Amino acid sequence: MIRRIKRNKLLFLMIMLTIISFIVGILFSVLISENNKKVIADNINLLINNKLILPKNIFINNILITTSIYLLGISVIGLIIILPIYFFKVFILSFEMISLITTLKLKNIIGIIIYLLPNIINVIIYFIICYYAINYSIYLIKNLFFNKKYNMYLITRKYLVIFLISLILIILSSSLEIFILPKLKLLIK
Repeated sequence: MIRRIKRNKLLFLMIMLTIISFIVGILFSVLISENNKKVIADNINLLINNKLILPKNIFINNILITTSIYLLGISVIGLIIILPIYFFKVFILSFEMISLITTLKLKNIIGIIIYLLPNIINVIIYFIICYYAINYSIYLIKNLFFNKKYNMYLITRKYLVIFLISLILIILSSSLEIFILPKLKLLIK
C-alpha cells in the first residue's frame, strides 16, 4: 500500500496536501486572537442552542463546489485552481474541529464527531473528485500538447462516472447535514 502511494505521485501529493492543510487549520485556530476565539465560541454556543440557523443553501454550496472541481478538471487551467479549493476545505474542517473541541471540551467528543461527520464525508468526496480532476487534466494536457495518445473517450467516461457518484454522495451528505444533524445536536449539549 505504501509503495503504491509512493509510486503514484499525485496520490502522494494529495495525501501530503491533506496533512499540511489539516495542520495549518489546527495552527490557525491556536494562533488567532482571544477576541476571535470568543466570537467563535459564542457562535458555536448559539448554533448548539438553536439560535443560529444552519444555512439552507448547504445543498447548493456543496453541489457547486463539486461541479466546479469537475469542470475545472476538464480545463487546462483547472490544475492550478483545484488544489487550493481542496486545501481550503481541509483547512476549514480542521479549524472547525479544533474550535468545537476548544469550546465544548473533550467530554462532548462523540457529539463533535457526529456534528463533523458530514464535513468529513465531504472532504473524502472532495479528495476523490480532486484526484480524478487533476488526473484528467494531466491526461488532457498530455494529449493536447505533448502528442501522447490516450483513449480520451474511456477516460472521460470514467471521470463522468466519478463525478456523478461524487454528486450523489454530496447530496446525501448535505441531506444528513440539513435534516438529520439538527436533530442530533442534542448529543452535543
